[in-house]
Amino acid sequence: MAATINATIKSETANSYVTLTEANSYFETVPDSSTWTNKTDDQKNRSLIAATRWIDTFVFLGSTWSIDSE
Repeated sequence: MAATINATIKSETANSYVTLTEANSYFETVPDSSTWTNKTDDQKNRSLIAATRWIDTFVFLGSTWSIDSE
């Protein structure tokens, strides 16, 4: 089953902080991005989902804020 990215802000089913298009644009600016560019879209999606899960394990200090907090 192919991995599908949902990067919708505040979505209960979001599984990535960025879309595949955003990630591809970022890696266009990285000097040696062959590790990324040699992956299939499915592998890239799985990498983005795994990275998001990893970031979500961090404990951040401070309070949350969003534009809706005003």
